[in-house]
Amino acid sequence: MSRDDFERCTPSEFSAIYRQWHERETRLYRDGWEQVRTLAGFILPLFKTRKTAADLLPFPWDSEKENAVPKGGSSPEAFREILKKRANGG
Repeated sequence: MSRDDFERCTPSEFSAIYRQWHERETRLYRDGWEQVRTLAGFILPLFKTRKTAADLLPFPWDSEKENAVPKGGSSPEAFREILKKRANGG
């Protein structure tokens, strides 16, 4: 972003730009570490260990994945709940 573009940004525009930049940087950072863990997953069987790559390289964002609801969708539990309500006439 040029200085001229920066100076013409409103605070909300700059906030949106920063948010997108930060998400991209976070994805790139995590992708690199996920690649390392994937390589470890391929190497571990050579050592006849029962540990998985996720056991050896746990990341802070692993718990986020377990609790995440896919964008544009819902969790399977929420879907079953909706089906149950529709079946009961609700």
